[in-house]
Amino acid sequence: MKKAAFILLVLIAAAVAPPSHAQQADSTSTVAADSTKKVSAPSGLLAGQATQGEATSTNLESDTSVVRLLSPKWTVEYRASESEYRLGSGMGLLFEPGAGWHGSSKVEIAKRDYRGRDMSDINERFSNTAIRIIPDLYNINFSLGQDYLRQKAIGLARSGGDMVIENKYFNAGASWERPEFWAKRSRFALLGRAGGGQNDFKYDKNLQADASGYLWYGIGPQLNVSGGYGVWRRVEYSDVSGRKFDNMPSDMDTISAKVRYGTGEKKLLFLDYKRTVGVVRKVDPPRGNSLEVIENPELAIMERSNRQAEKLLVRSSMQPMSYLALDFEFLRDYFNQQNLVDDRLSKETETRDVKAKAGYRYAASGFIDFEIGKRNNDIDYGPVSLSSYLEKEQSIKVSMTQDVSDSVRVMLRGSGSLKQRFYKKRDANPRDADYLYYSLLADLDAGLPLNIRAGVKFTYKYNETINIDASLSDDNHTEYTYWVVPRFTLRPALWFEIGQEYEIKMEFTDFTFKENENYLDRTTIMNTQARFKFYRSHLSINHRYQFIDTGSYLRPPEGGERLYGRTNESYEHRMSFRYEYMPTTEFTLYTYSNYRFQQSNRLGAIDGEMGILSTRYYDSGEMTLGLKRMTKVTEAGKVNLDIAWVKRFGPNLSPERREFWEVNLNAEINF
Repeated sequence: MKKAAFILLVLIAAAVAPPSHAQQADSTSTVAADSTKKVSAPSGLLAGQATQGEATSTNLESDTSVVRLLSPKWTVEYRASESEYRLGSGMGLLFEPGAGWHGSSKVEIAKRDYRGRDMSDINERFSNTAIRIIPDLYNINFSLGQDYLRQKAIGLARSGGDMVIENKYFNAGASWERPEFWAKRSRFALLGRAGGGQNDFKYDKNLQADASGYLWYGIGPQLNVSGGYGVWRRVEYSDVSGRKFDNMPSDMDTISAKVRYGTGEKKLLFLDYKRTVGVVRKVDPPRGNSLEVIENPELAIMERSNRQAEKLLVRSSMQPMSYLALDFEFLRDYFNQQNLVDDRLSKETETRDVKAKAGYRYAASGFIDFEIGKRNNDIDYGPVSLSSYLEKEQSIKVSMTQDVSDSVRVMLRGSGSLKQRFYKKRDANPRDADYLYYSLLADLDAGLPLNIRAGVKFTYKYNETINIDASLSDDNHTEYTYWVVPRFTLRPALWFEIGQEYEIKMEFTDFTFKENENYLDRTTIMNTQARFKFYRSHLSINHRYQFIDTGSYLRPPEGGERLYGRTNESYEHRMSFRYEYMPTTEFTLYTYSNYRFQQSNRLGAIDGEMGILSTRYYDSGEMTLGLKRMTKVTEAGKVNLDIAWVKRFGPNLSPERREFWEVNLNAEINF
């Protein structure tokens, strides 16, 4: 019963949300025909119910030991932070009349105010839902409600202006759960939606319908075959300041199939295919600027977007011998969206990816794997764009893990790849380039006596960029990275632990044809952590020291070898402290503080010697004092409170962010 209720609520969620972009529109029918163990209905029946009605399976799964016809519930919440205040309240009613029927009714209202700005948002929701569940036979559901949202726009084009969204909706759906057509599992669903309301610059009315079917067959102990089909239809009417756009039909069809052969995780063959085709029609502002439409309704357009998506995944995993594992994967992912009016939003992409991997356990304590891959990308942003390109990539990866003893492990990992990118409009965009990547990682981790754990990690990276066009060869460069990280953790007692990590990193960028254009960044970091636990208390102290300097290798005017000269350096200390005391399991007192100090120096020649030309100082900090309290109000309700006073200092802080209260309050009463 519970599983069926949950699946049905997900089913309801699939019909409400209208597709606003390619993936959303595709999912309405794509999910409907997804060949999983249980087909999900087209994405969104409860997008109006999960967000508008909140009638989830958890709500419906009340205590079965006590059957109650009506279960009223009142909730209130208050939030305060450095940027906003939010107050919300809701009243809900769950009813279970029996015979498989479940229902809910809920009213919510919330208001949000912004600190330091004369701005506020209001959100109101009202919903009613009724569901009947007959396990392994059928489900039926109905829901209706209304949403109202008024919020301030914060975009530069219409900052501070009101954006109003108000919609009413009615949903109805049914699904047949009993296996049919000699299948071991099947599902057939019909879903419908009627809705309308104000959506910022336009008023919409729409009718939607979804139908989906799914069959799953088990042929013998190793072969499973499943398939599904889904359709989504919508008719929408829009009014933009008196301009009417009537009868805008949209549709999306999806077919999917899956084949599995084998048992366990190592299946000999797995095939997954999905195809979605359709068209979406709706009223859009030019390039998404709704403010222009509000001021000039004649700029509103009826956009037609033709969409097609196709995905094929073939995977094979086998283990012919206990010490040898072989894996193969092929993926083709295609997407095409062609906009009739604004073709700058059109896009067509295709990816073909092939991977082969072999894993070999050469000893009980050692394992090595080897992987090769090839990927082709075809990215087309439409006839106007100069950024469309073809890309080819070949890669190889090798890794090895060896346990030297029960407490010592060595891991090595190396990879290399060549990526080539060719722009389709080479005459206007000659940035064709080759990218060569190498990397090596070695890691040693050891457990030592006296509860000490230590290790060291080394990383090397080589990235080379080669422009094909000779006019851009000055940008050819190579990036080198060397990174060493030793670490240790000491735990002399159960109540005390201390650890430290030391990092040394060098990043060098060298331009091939510009001798004096190169950059070397050197970074040294030391992190120290200490944790204490004693008598209902937790204390943690952290310190971080960081030093960075930047410079270049330059050849002197008189000639000779290139010499390294520093241009900038910076020192930074960060320290944090957190303490918690729990007198009871439901009550916690805590304090937190942090401090940051940074000094940045600009270096250069002074009287023929290297010195500091200028210095900048930066410091900031924070102090927090708070408490957490969880309280039960008899057996019918509870109150959770987390309140803290925050005091900050530092540059670039507005007055409301320097001192404020953080509050999280939730109260709930069941009648």
